[in-house]
Amino acid sequence: MGASKERIYKIGELVRRAETLPDREARSLCAELVQAVMEFHAAGLERMLSIVLQQESGPALLASFAGDDLAANLLLLHGLHPDDLRTRLEKALAKMQPFLRARGASAVLLGLDNGVVRVRVEGGQLGLQSVIREAIYSAAPEVAEVVVDGAARPASPNFVPLASLLAG
Repeated sequence: MGASKERIYKIGELVRRAETLPDREARSLCAELVQAVMEFHAAGLERMLSIVLQQESGPALLASFAGDDLAANLLLLHGLHPDDLRTRLEKALAKMQPFLRARGASAVLLGLDNGVVRVRVEGGQLGLQSVIREAIYSAAPEVAEVVVDGAARPASPNFVPLASLLAG
């Protein structure tokens, strides 16, 4: 697990522990403190992005932030990510295409409706669906569900996709 995910899990665990404090006033104070810190950080990040975007190389730098797992998650948390949900989903699938092609597969975004992402996989082997789901959730942690349609074939021990031979 990456450092970013470890921090997210730790924060989640601390919030759960704070929510179970027996003293209602302590629970309320913890929630208010976290909210105040979040608002402070969001305002600071928003100001920093504004300053970055005033620079000639600002848009490229912002794109670099958006492409970094930790920075992208921070931007998402505060509603500051430069890409909308559909764009992030399309980029995640585009980034996966070489991996999928090497396994005789491809994936296309079919739609997004009420937090449910639908992806169609063509070709490939069993197990690709979970890899695709993980990539989607990583790019868009706010989605409620990822539905992967498409028939995958079991991997034959002697089968080597032509695409994987040509990719090297």
